[in-house]
Amino acid sequence: MTMLDTVLDGPSLRQERRLITEVAGPRLRELAAPRADALPAGWSGGAPVYTVAAGGGIPVDVDGNSFIDLGSGIAVTTVGNAAPPIVARAADQLARHTNTCFLATQCEPYIEVAEILNRLIPAPTTNAPCCSTPAVKPSSTPERPPSVPPWSSSITRSTADRC
Repeated sequence: MTMLDTVLDGPSLRQERRLITEVAGPRLRELAAPRADALPAGWSGGAPVYTVAAGGGIPVDVDGNSFIDLGSGIAVTTVGNAAPPIVARAADQLARHTNTCFLATQCEPYIEVAEILNRLIPAPTTNAPCCSTPAVKPSSTPERPPSVPPWSSSITRSTADRC
């Protein structure tokens, strides 16, 4: 039995911090070896926590600890984890069809989400001074020596570094 078998109904989770084990508890430590075998070493996590459930602002880890979601769930900052309206919409879409890569095959819901986001966060009507810098190499930029690979200096000469 896993924690996922015993922790149900993310939206109904109590909104409280509760530590049952030390952080990086025994179950998390058991997962360290399979993780190291399956993932690249550079693929890091922000906290020593493997979540199995979440609701509102509280994730629950594999050891049963509940935390305040200081990372705001990254993508759930305004609605909370497992927000019922979001879960219902996602379940509806999953039952109809899933599309994992819009770049491969397009689908209308992707465009609908983009339109909603564009209404909520409209693009600026004028470019900010930083963004209006022309993307051309100024004549004063020194040429790259032939021994330096082209990719090695692309960031240092980008438009962004002049902002």
